[in-house]
Amino acid sequence: MESGGRSRAINFRPLFELVCSHLNKLSRAIIIIDAADECSDFDKLLPGLILLTEKGTAKVILTSRREPNLINILQDKPGLGMELEDVQEDIRHYLEYQVDQSQVLSHARVRHRITRILNIRSKGMFLWVVLMIKELEVCLTVEEIEDTLNSLPDGLNGVYERILTRLHDSLKPLRKNFCCRLLKWITLAKRPLRLTEVGEALRIQYAVAIDDFGNTQHLLCSTRELELVCGSLVTVKDGVIQLIHLSTKEFLIDQKRASDLSQDIHAFFVRTQDDSALLSGICVMYLSTCCVPGTLARDDSPKGWQMDEAKLLEYAYLNWLLHLTESSSQALLRQEPTLQRFLASRNSLYWLEICFTVDRETHSTLSTHLQAVLNWCLPYTPEDSGSRSPQGLVPLLHYWAKSYLQLLDDYGPSLKNWPHEVHYIDPERIFEPSGFQILESLRQNGSYHRHLVLKDSKPRRFSMIGSAHKALQKYTGLTDHYGCFLVDERRQVFFTLDKEVYTAPRIYCQEISTGKRLSPIIDTEFGENNCLLRSEGATLSACGQYLGIVYSWRELGGMTIYTAIWHLSEHFDFSGAGHVQWARKINSLSTRAPGKLAMFSTNPVAFDDDGFVYCPHGRVDLTSGVQKQISRERKSEGLLDVTFSRDGQSAVLASAGDYPVGGCIVEDISPGGELTVMSYPKVKETITFSRALSSSRRFIIWSRHCCLVHDRFSQRTQELDRAPVSGNVRFLISKDEKILLGVNDTNDSLDREITRIIIWRQSDSLFDFWAEKAVRGLLRGFCLDERHNLLYMVSPGRIWSRVDISTTGLIDPDFNSDEPQISRTEYEVSRDSTRMIILRRRIEK
Repeated sequence: MESGGRSRAINFRPLFELVCSHLNKLSRAIIIIDAADECSDFDKLLPGLILLTEKGTAKVILTSRREPNLINILQDKPGLGMELEDVQEDIRHYLEYQVDQSQVLSHARVRHRITRILNIRSKGMFLWVVLMIKELEVCLTVEEIEDTLNSLPDGLNGVYERILTRLHDSLKPLRKNFCCRLLKWITLAKRPLRLTEVGEALRIQYAVAIDDFGNTQHLLCSTRELELVCGSLVTVKDGVIQLIHLSTKEFLIDQKRASDLSQDIHAFFVRTQDDSALLSGICVMYLSTCCVPGTLARDDSPKGWQMDEAKLLEYAYLNWLLHLTESSSQALLRQEPTLQRFLASRNSLYWLEICFTVDRETHSTLSTHLQAVLNWCLPYTPEDSGSRSPQGLVPLLHYWAKSYLQLLDDYGPSLKNWPHEVHYIDPERIFEPSGFQILESLRQNGSYHRHLVLKDSKPRRFSMIGSAHKALQKYTGLTDHYGCFLVDERRQVFFTLDKEVYTAPRIYCQEISTGKRLSPIIDTEFGENNCLLRSEGATLSACGQYLGIVYSWRELGGMTIYTAIWHLSEHFDFSGAGHVQWARKINSLSTRAPGKLAMFSTNPVAFDDDGFVYCPHGRVDLTSGVQKQISRERKSEGLLDVTFSRDGQSAVLASAGDYPVGGCIVEDISPGGELTVMSYPKVKETITFSRALSSSRRFIIWSRHCCLVHDRFSQRTQELDRAPVSGNVRFLISKDEKILLGVNDTNDSLDREITRIIIWRQSDSLFDFWAEKAVRGLLRGFCLDERHNLLYMVSPGRIWSRVDISTTGLIDPDFNSDEPQISRTEYEVSRDSTRMIILRRRIEK
C-alpha cells in the first residue's frame, strides 16, 4: 500500500517477472522475507519463490509463525525452528532489564518473582512478556502486583481479554466509546493512520453522533489522548498509530470468540461488515466538505489547504471505495442518505477532480476500485439492472460506478493533465437516462457546454456529427506528435504512443469504427524517469500477436537503446468494463549506444514467421528470450543505425563511422547471407537521412539530397522522379513491393507547413511516379492498410483520415464522387422537438 492506501500494482505477475529478469543478471542473490504469515495471499507468491530456488537464481529465507498452510507447502524444504529453550534465556535478560528500569516492578518484594514467573509462563512469546510488563506497571500496590501474577492469562488472546476488561473497568463511558471508535479505525484501516488523520475521523464521527456534523470541534482529543486511551493494544511511532501486532487484529475481528467472552467487552470488538460501512460513510462525509467549488485552484494546485491541513483527505479520497466493498448491503443502508447525496450531486465530480489533482497517475487505481464496486453490487443487483426505476442504494451504486468507469475510459488521460475539465463534460456523455435524478442534479449550475441530444426513430445517446470518433488520444508527452501510429488490419484498431516523455511510457489502443479506447498500457519498468525517453519506432507482427517498440534516452557518455516486446490479447473488449490488461510485456532489452545520436528509420524492429524478433540488440527468440547478434561484421552494441526489412532477414546497418560515402550498408541476416555496400556518386555525405527495405530485400531506398532506389537483383540504382529535395522524408514499401510511399514534411511557397504524400509504382524502370497529394500542416502520424489499399493519416488536430492509394486522385473513400466539390447538408431535431441543428459541409477534393 502507498500512503494514500492505493494498491501499488493491479497485477502482481508483471512485477514478479521484472524481479526475476533482474535476478538473472546477478551472480548471487539472497531474498529475505520477514513475517511471511502476515502477507495476504502469500500462497500466490510462494510457488514463484520456490521456482527461483530450484533454478538456482536466488536463495530465499522466510521467517514466519508456525502456520499450518506454510508448513504443509514447505515441509520438504530445509528449515530452522526456534524452540522454547532457544529464546528462554533472551526473555530472562529482557525481563531483568525491564524490571530494573521500572520504579514499580523493581520493588524488592516482587522483582525476582516477576522475572521468574513471567519467564516460565511466557512459553517463548516475547509479545506476551511485553504486554504483561505493561499490565503490571499500572498496578498501584505490591498486593495488586502479586494478585496479577497469581492470575496470569494463557497466551496472547488471554492477555488481550484482560486488557479489554481493564479498559472497560477503568474508562468512563465517554472515553470508552472513544476507545471503541479508535480501535475500529485502526483495525480496519487500509494502511497505518497518522494521528492527525484518525483524530479528524473521530471528530467527524462524534459530530455525526450528536447530530451536529457542521461543527467538528466538539471532540477535543489530543494526540496524547489518542496514544493512551487504548492502553498497550496500540503503538505510536513517528506520528503513526497502529495495533501492536497482527494477532491483535485477528483477536478484535473474531466475532465467534467475542460471543464466548463477557458481555462487558463486546463493544471493543470490530464487526467488519458493519464497521466498514460506517468508515466508508465517514470518509464520504469528509469528502463532501472538501468536494465543493473553490476547493481547488484551476491551475491544478491546492487552494486554501495543503495535504497536511486536509487531514483525512489523502486517506479518504480512495479508501472510501475499499471500505464500501467490505460492507454488507444491509449495513450500508444506514449510510444511504449520505451516499445518495454524494453520488447524485456535483460533489462526486469535485471528488474526481481531487483524485487527479492529488495523484495524476490515479487513473488505473480508480478504475480498479470502481470495478470492485461493480463486482460487489452483482450479488445484490436484480437481473434487470437496466431498469430505469430506482430500487435502492445498491442499484444506484452499480449505475454510478459503471458510468464513472466509462468516464475514465473516455476522459481519464485528459483529466490527468487537466483535472478541472471534468466539470466541462456534458453529463449526458457520462450517464444514461435513469430514475436516479443524477442528470438533473448535475445540470444545475453546470459549467459545461451542453451537447444537443437529438433523436431519430427513438431516443438515443448523442453522438457527434461527422467524425467525432476520429479524434485520437490526446498527447500526454512533451511533443504534439505520436511516437508511433499503427493500424491492425485484422482487428481494425489503432495503436499510438507518445513521442517523448519523462514518465513511464504508455501504449494506447482505439477502435477505428467507433473511436472507443482501451485503458492505456503503462510500461512500469521506467517509473518516473529523470531522462527524456524518446520512442524511435514500433512494428506490429504480421499475425498481430506481438508489438515491438524501440526507445532511446541520452545519458552521460552516450545513448541507451531500449526495446520492449509486448504480447497482445487475441480479442479486445471495448465495452468499457473497467481496466483491461490487453497487452503483456514478454521481454525487454537495453544496450548502450555510441556517443552520437542513434537515428532509426522506418523499421527499427521486425518480426519473422519463425518466432524471432529483430531489433538493435540482436535476434531474439520470442519463446526462450535467447539473444544473438544480428551482424557478423559489427557488434550489436556498436550499432548507430538499423533499419530492418519486414521479415527481419535483412537490414541496413551502420556502426559509428561505418557508412560509405554517398551510400549505406545492407546485410542479409539469414545464414549464409551477403553483405552489400552501396554508394552513389552524387551523394557526398557519409550519413543518410532515411532508409527503407522491401519485404524480399530486393529494393533499398535511401536519401540525403536526392532519393535513391537500388535493385539488388539487377544491381541498378535510380533517382526517384519528383522526389523531395528538402525537409524530412519517410518511406514505406508495400508487402507486394508494387507501391513505394513517401511522406515529406516541408513548406509551401508561402512558408506554411504542409505534408506531401507521393506514390511511386513499380515498373520496368524500377519505380515510376504515380500520384501526389498535399495536406495542410505536418502529419502527426501515418500508417498503411495494405489489405484495403488505404493510407491512414493523423492531422495536427489529432483527427485521423484516410486516402485510397489505388487511385491517382488519392481521395477519401468515404466521398467517392466525380465532382470537384461535394456538398452535404444534415439536420436533426432535439428530443423535445423545440430545436433543430443544421450542418452544411463542403469538401474540396
